[in-house]
Amino acid sequence: MERYLDRYFKDRHALLDELNGFVGTFNVWRQSKRYTPDIQIFTMAELNKLCLQNATGSGKTLLMHANLLQFRRHAGCQAVRNTPRIVAHPE
Repeated sequence: MERYLDRYFKDRHALLDELNGFVGTFNVWRQSKRYTPDIQIFTMAELNKLCLQNATGSGKTLLMHANLLQFRRHAGCQAVRNTPRIVAHPE
């Protein structure tokens, strides 16, 4: 999360290019295994969405608080305008 936020707030275009480069490589691997369908490339509008999945008892609440603090630090003055929305999905 820390690395993602750093890249997101410093150079979103480079982050997007790197992610999509990986998607291309990953899709070549998937095709070699005959997996379908391919993973679609990311758009700039999708970069502000993350999904973190953790097992039961793994400390999700603690991680959420740490991630909020990381977001606020990286967002700087943008944090007030871009307050994250947290969606907790019960199992």
